[in-house]
Amino acid sequence: MPSGPRAQAATTYHLTSRGVDGRPIYVDDHRRLIFLRLLARAIDRRGVRLHAYCLMKNHFHLVAETLADDELAPFMQYLNSTYARIFNEIEGRRGYLFEKPYESVPVESERHALEVCRYVVLNPVRVYVCDGAHDYRWSSYRATLGLVSRPPFLTTRWVLENFRPNSDRARVEYALFVEEGARTAIAERARRAA
Repeated sequence: MPSGPRAQAATTYHLTSRGVDGRPIYVDDHRRLIFLRLLARAIDRRGVRLHAYCLMKNHFHLVAETLADDELAPFMQYLNSTYARIFNEIEGRRGYLFEKPYESVPVESERHALEVCRYVVLNPVRVYVCDGAHDYRWSSYRATLGLVSRPPFLTTRWVLENFRPNSDRARVEYALFVEEGARTAIAERARRAA
């Protein structure tokens, strides 16, 4: 007997969805823009706050806070199913786009929240796409730093206030925190390649 939607309390989660068999879920920038528009709509409809995101070729990461109990499952169901339907229509294909509904890991503490946000924006560095989070267009990192306009669906205040109440100084400390993680990721890449 199939189970119903997962009941989850209001909290912050690290969310991930991957393409079936590691296949791409974004074949070009146009698909990424479609996904971001759907993400904005899902956030608006479901009362969710988005603190960080990263769109990779075959998966995505979100750090999202639900504002009410049991909003996570409808939020992710809308996002994944609507995007999959549009993707399949454009590509002229049928079948599943995502390998499973989604993965959700509750954020346990402030420290965990910071580590998760850094992990998400460093994903392209860890998988050899770029050498710095500031080089990657499809994550929240540059908007959080104020290097590009903040999309209306992204809340940067939550991340920055974990560093300092003053947003300018907080941005500097956040950048240093992410850079420290990038150095570690690049050293790990070099060690694996050796």
